[in-house]
Amino acid sequence: MAEHATQAISGRGTILQRGGLLESDPFSQFHEVVSFDAPNEVADELEASHFESPDGYKEFISGMIDAGEAAMTVNWRRDAYSDHDNLRSDAADKALRYYRCILPDGMETITFRAFVKAMKPNIGPNQTLTMDVTFRCSRVSVSS
Repeated sequence: MAEHATQAISGRGTILQRGGLLESDPFSQFHEVVSFDAPNEVADELEASHFESPDGYKEFISGMIDAGEAAMTVNWRRDAYSDHDNLRSDAADKALRYYRCILPDGMETITFRAFVKAMKPNIGPNQTLTMDVTFRCSRVSVSS
């Protein structure tokens, strides 16, 4: 096997944004995002076995897709950043809204429609105050 230099890139420079209720609404950037876990789409599996299934093996077909959840952690400053305050509003109104993640150098954009499912503060005497935000997604699209 031939050796080769890695083509890996850093996640530094990734941008997370909040949009509106419509896909065409403008997006604004979230400040001080520490980490992001993209939505994990999973297709339902439907058993399609029948009396004549080959060699007695169960047969499956793909069903509907569950867009899954996305999560981000921010250095929490609701008093300093309106976008952090907007997360609280999003959690309260439970509306489906558009969010997106733009990978470094515009390599790929992940847009997802979701509501804020959970917010959990992380508080410690010798650590930054952060907030974990979980989004429940109803649709995901990826573009390059």
